[in-house]
Amino acid sequence: MSLAVLSSRGRNSHLGRPPLYRRDQQEEETSRTDRQRPAGQTAPPEAMTTPADPQINERKFRFKDEWLVALVGTMPGITPELIKRWRFQQKPYVAQALIDGDVLSFQEIAELVKEAFRIDSFELNPNEIDKNAMQILPEKLCREHNVLPVKVDSRMVWLAMANPLDQEAIQRVSWATSREVTPLFCPPGVLDKLVSETLRPDAMI
Repeated sequence: MSLAVLSSRGRNSHLGRPPLYRRDQQEEETSRTDRQRPAGQTAPPEAMTTPADPQINERKFRFKDEWLVALVGTMPGITPELIKRWRFQQKPYVAQALIDGDVLSFQEIAELVKEAFRIDSFELNPNEIDKNAMQILPEKLCREHNVLPVKVDSRMVWLAMANPLDQEAIQRVSWATSREVTPLFCPPGVLDKLVSETLRPDAMI
């Protein structure tokens, strides 16, 4: 006796569950999940459970004087949106962006720095820089940390810095000169220009 093969149009249910069964099973599983959820708590929308793709423009660019952001952020007119715009434009220094944009003067920024960190400032007038001081550090070290010695004696070197909190730079200058270092906060743009124009590549200690 031969076995009859039933048509795959719905009567041979042993070969596969009908779509209606699968739909009923999904509804039962959803109902079971709802019963397990604490009372009063609803399922979050699908959009809240789907991870958002990272956006390239949201990657945080760090200023060279990132330490200054929180300090100047307390001043009127300096909004998170403004800082975000400068990050997007990849401004090297927030201090210089503030000065160039006429948001704050260097004197105003310097006052904030002195009040917060007890660090004096220096306007970097080339006529007031000790020429002997400029020759005690190699240009490479000055460029690497954007610093410039502006005064020196037998025990101390006064160091103009775009980032006067850079302890690595202070330590390296101290080792190189065998002197203590007094950091001075100065405008980054002016410092960049002076480092390029006044230091000799072959300067020796």
